Amino acid sequence: MAGIDCLPGEILVEILAQVKVNSSNLFSCILVSRSWYQLGLPLLYRNVVLSDSNVSVFCGKLNASHGSLVRTLTVRIAPIEDAPATLLPGLLSTLVQLPRMTTFAFRVTRQPVPSFSLSRDQLISLVDALPESCINLEIDTNSSDVAPNADGAHFCNALRRILPRMRNVRLQLKFMCSQLFGDGPPLPGNMPSDPSLPFEPVSLPNIQTLMVDCIADNANLPKHCKHPKVARHPFTGWDSVTEALKRVVEQDGSHPPSARLFVLSSLPLNNTNQRSCTAFARAEMVSQTTYTLPFGIFAFTNQYHGWMLRTPDGREIFSTVWTLKDFAEGGVWKTIVGGSRIPAEVLLQEEKSFIPALQDDPRIINRT
Repeated sequence: MAGIDCLPGEILVEILAQVKVNSSNLFSCILVSRSWYQLGLPLLYRNVVLSDSNVSVFCGKLNASHGSLVRTLTVRIAPIEDAPATLLPGLLSTLVQLPRMTTFAFRVTRQPVPSFSLSRDQLISLVDALPESCINLEIDTNSSDVAPNADGAHFCNALRRILPRMRNVRLQLKFMCSQLFGDGPPLPGNMPSDPSLPFEPVSLPNIQTLMVDCIADNANLPKHCKHPKVARHPFTGWDSVTEALKRVVEQDGSHPPSARLFVLSSLPLNNTNQRSCTAFARAEMVSQTTYTLPFGIFAFTNQYHGWMLRTPDGREIFSTVWTLKDFAEGGVWKTIVGGSRIPAEVLLQEEKSFIPALQDDPRIINRT
């Protein structure tokens, strides 16, 4: 009777891909034989997920020859006070060892404590360390990025430098401005500036999807980088970013005709009012259309409450406001089994063998 070693390599790869649902099981499998190891190693390293508990171990022990096997890297950092200073140096040195990585996602996993923050210099170092192969980028600080100094480095400029090569991008920052999408005086145009300096929009020749999440802490709009300490300045980061993106789409040849450029915002929340209702607004900048999703507090008991969102097809979804926000973005980025974050556009193009099924979110309850 023929043994499993007699299976063709492509069939064995399909089997190992199913085992990939749990990387620890896959690692045990590929140790069975040399041939299994050679076939399974690319699967093991293809989609890597790191957290604050294992990032130092992975970065310290990564075999240089295995770095070229990594295609997607997802880093999920809990908002622990010393996490950025402790974990980022090793991560930066590892990124340069991943010459074929195409997707990088960096996420702060929950609402930060007051003692946790990400400096502009730390974020700039992270972006500057990305290999040229990286064409899909997600940076979600959960509003933990700190205000830029007047004379300090500008993170928006660092991001703008790499945008022309990007295909799929998702950003959530507490501070942002028009410099993300162009060089010149700050926008909107009636802000103090030199009128002789024109605003030059960035070119996005490769972009497929762009999601700028403008819902910062407590569902407020992000602050403008030029006015980080002004609590009620008339111009927010949302005003500045949307105006800059308008200039981008108005420029001939600045983006592919099929590109989808989104900006997500919401009306202010009133957490103290049990009858409070508001709405997400997802603006698509190319078609100049806005998609709204109303949601409000749903009280389960006197002590516990959640949020209910009503979809256009009549469904009602109950969850946390932050999970509903992910839904409102339209699913342009997905979480697959194992925790990797991958653009939906990439999932459509990838071989099923290498992409496990999408991860169900246990925090969502549907009612029809």
